[in-house]
Amino acid sequence: MSPRFVVLGGAVLVAVVGTAPEVDGGRLGALKPWSCPTAANGHNLFAKGVEPYATRSLGIPECCAACTADASCGAWFGKVIQGQQTSDGQVGAPSASCKLYSHHAAGSLDQGGCPQPPSGQAECGSAIFSPPSPPPSPPPAHVSATVESVPAWTISRWLATMSLVYCWAPDAAGYANGSIASWAKATKMTTARFPAGTASYWNWENPSGYMGQSTLSKSWVGPAAPKEDWMSLEEYLELCKAADLTPLIGVNYNCHNYQKCSETSEDSIARAVRQVKYVVSQGFPGAFWYIGNEDGAPQHATLIAEHCRAIKAVDPTLKCGWNDNNLNPDSLTAFLKTTGNLMDFAEFHGKWPYGGTPGLPSWTLEQYLNEVPLVDHKSRLTWRDKIAVLRTAAAEAGRPNLMLANNEYGLGKESAFASSPVGNFTRFTKSLVMVEFLLEMYVGGYDMAVYWDNGDGGTPPNSTSPASGTSISDHMLLDSGASYRMNPMHIGFEMLATAQNKSMLRVNTSAFRVHGFAAWDQTSQTLELFLINKYETAMNVSVALPKVAGAPVPSLTTVASLVDTEDHWGTQVQGAVACANAVCALDLPALSFSRIYASP
Repeated sequence: MSPRFVVLGGAVLVAVVGTAPEVDGGRLGALKPWSCPTAANGHNLFAKGVEPYATRSLGIPECCAACTADASCGAWFGKVIQGQQTSDGQVGAPSASCKLYSHHAAGSLDQGGCPQPPSGQAECGSAIFSPPSPPPSPPPAHVSATVESVPAWTISRWLATMSLVYCWAPDAAGYANGSIASWAKATKMTTARFPAGTASYWNWENPSGYMGQSTLSKSWVGPAAPKEDWMSLEEYLELCKAADLTPLIGVNYNCHNYQKCSETSEDSIARAVRQVKYVVSQGFPGAFWYIGNEDGAPQHATLIAEHCRAIKAVDPTLKCGWNDNNLNPDSLTAFLKTTGNLMDFAEFHGKWPYGGTPGLPSWTLEQYLNEVPLVDHKSRLTWRDKIAVLRTAAAEAGRPNLMLANNEYGLGKESAFASSPVGNFTRFTKSLVMVEFLLEMYVGGYDMAVYWDNGDGGTPPNSTSPASGTSISDHMLLDSGASYRMNPMHIGFEMLATAQNKSMLRVNTSAFRVHGFAAWDQTSQTLELFLINKYETAMNVSVALPKVAGAPVPSLTTVASLVDTEDHWGTQVQGAVACANAVCALDLPALSFSRIYASP
């Protein structure tokens, strides 16, 4: 197993651990004690919004020992302030303090420099850790699930979506013949993010058609890519019309921190105003507009606000947003303080197990199957907690209705996925990860979530050479190396889309690797239950159905499940269900995602 980080003063103290701490009661193993230091220096624990469960007057090694002796301790911070000199020249006795944090709190902590008192010196020591993972327990013989009867909130209508990197959206991928538009409409997709990650440097009036290249650059000499290889703004709006989508469009406000070009703010604002005027003229007032993409938004809040103010003068009904991949309560509060009530949504981007190359270990299939709920391994927060702390910060800033979004959720780089004796990730299990990731956006109460991406930037095989395709990933919705065939995740996305704009009913289960939620439609008095089975065997499940106020108890009638196939492209199968006295019994296939429909 790979160690989670454990830092003690200036040294690294290695403890063998498994995945990030699990928060479900009863599954934490006993801590293994290790040697504690005699002294340490320079490491604090930031604990915003997190309180220790115990505070004691202990030195650094004693604080460490107290934590290792307590099975509930997940982190400790010890601080010793050397005796401070008083006005009469006397030196007081050193003071020591020790804070112990639970496993539940450990995911919200971070490390930094040791805080120094106004006078005198401080020594600090800290450690954040999780206990060794217990041996895998055998799958339970039976799983009980209970659907709560009180609606928690109305599920957002902006969770069934697409992302379109404009230079990865060729005509041949199903855009010219209308097949993608037809699928999106049938699936009840509500928006599509365009031009996705290229928004920070594209020139909407004269696109290059290439990733990473802008015609606004002084070094641009052209020519542009063939028009059939990329999607223009005009073609995007035609897709929106055909699929009944609300546009979600990017604005270039600083040419990716001026790395791609150099221009004045007056020029970029004028171009953005022309862009909005064009979109409105095509019949799309009230669109979503995200200003910039991964280009240091916190440092450019004033400039972003200037762009938003200018385009809202053209269309007061539009919604402005900004992107900050490191969005946290402090940065959110600071941005809102600068921009006032101008902005309508904030987005970050997050992948599983993590995006980019942060130096974290790769994840195995076994680790994924035992991780519930899914974790953002960069921040060490579950995706549910990540949005919850932002929601609280927005409310405290006077913006409780600010929309919060993960607008590039997806799979990390190939290097983030490891092989293991238990088995390797396949096309199907990667898709299952993405279906569960989207499920987490529903359960977490996200306002918007956009899957990254429809395309992968590759090319399909030609008719004379089946192996000639240059697909770079089976992580995307469409696999260009397989003639733009949809990866298995599309089946789960289609199932989940039906829950939009309905009432969230929480679901409690007796086995953590079977989990999900239910959606209640008050108008039709129908219920949909969504359950993922992360066990590698079929699970017999009994579901206790709710009696929602003013409605009869429904009965489950149909079961549709996304399951694996020999070639790992997956398929949808139908199952049987039997109900009696508001309790229904069914079997969930191994490694599957299911939608169970209930009617009065």
